[in-house]
Amino acid sequence: MSMSKSNVYKNNIEVPRYNFYNEPIMCTPEDYDTAKDEFVHHISKDPGVISIYQIGNVGVYGISDLDFIVVLDEKVKSKEYYFSIRNFSKKTRYILWHEQYFVNEVSIKNLHQVTSLFNLSHLYGEKFEINELRGEELKYNTLILLNDICIVSLCYEYLSYLKSKKLDVRLLLARLNSLKYPIQMVKSLSGKSFPEFDEFIYNFGKFRSSWFDLDKIERNKMLIYYLYEANTISQKLVKQIQEYNYVENIFSFSSKDNYEGYFDGEGTLIKFSKYSQSANTNQELPAVDIIFGFHLKEYTKFPGIISNHIDSHLSISGIYQVNKDIYKNLQKERIHLLNNLAEFRDSIGISFGGIFTFGYRKISLSSRLSFVNVLKSVWRRIV
Repeated sequence: MSMSKSNVYKNNIEVPRYNFYNEPIMCTPEDYDTAKDEFVHHISKDPGVISIYQIGNVGVYGISDLDFIVVLDEKVKSKEYYFSIRNFSKKTRYILWHEQYFVNEVSIKNLHQVTSLFNLSHLYGEKFEINELRGEELKYNTLILLNDICIVSLCYEYLSYLKSKKLDVRLLLARLNSLKYPIQMVKSLSGKSFPEFDEFIYNFGKFRSSWFDLDKIERNKMLIYYLYEANTISQKLVKQIQEYNYVENIFSFSSKDNYEGYFDGEGTLIKFSKYSQSANTNQELPAVDIIFGFHLKEYTKFPGIISNHIDSHLSISGIYQVNKDIYKNLQKERIHLLNNLAEFRDSIGISFGGIFTFGYRKISLSSRLSFVNVLKSVWRRIV
């Protein structure tokens, strides 16, 4: 988008139709240090906590959150509530913002196959050697992760925000900022440059850094502008990822099975059929190429909680095959890790803080009771 078109676009944004809430609050570096120390000190008291890692760095104090991965074993003695951010001081709860991530030993050792993470730092306990992927394994593992990111967010997330009447400002700032990660992955995978994507990352980064210096009306207007931009870029990213699957000939199938799919608005609930507006119950959401359906279907071939959950929410017909053995084997390893992690978390009674659950969550009795008491609170679901 040219600069002149961008200015026109900004001037025509309909900000009044949105209700903005959860505006960021200014914080200091000391507030973040205190929150980190409070979290590590409290969580590490349970004998089942093997180690604690921090994900990423603080970009803007008051906007950024703190993300931790807690590695647990079967010696966990505390109930689920003990690990919740609800145990911490008000300022620490604000900085942590969401329930943290809880994994087992096999997950942390194979973290690159579990999720895409940047800048992992060790804080407490045992320091694990994390298996690194290289060459063809790295290439196809990146593609598998990108296919999953398309399914759980890129295909629909920013459009769903645009359609909403209420916007969680801090959440939106976080999700817009997170778009840089799949962009970096696509650039690394394809070896291509994408000036439009780079411009978005740079401009949004400057905007986010100056948030507290801007007039409230102006920054909300700019926030919606960047939301429109993110929606456009996310759809272009999906197309790039989709095309890469075809170039690499990952899946083969009959042209008569070349259906399109659509999400029903939940992200993981997806149907594939001869696409028509009459079949799409949520007509403003974009159609999804069938290769993403075959990618999901491959997960259902293996036993486990996540596999079963995907299978129960996926409607797809047609015969296909995976042409790349390395892709097929890496996908098998990935779903095994995700199933194993979900089963481990269920066994120790922790229902929140999952990674790539595709919407699966076993709600414990304590979670239900706690939820009744915090109906006025809004908690971010981690997919």
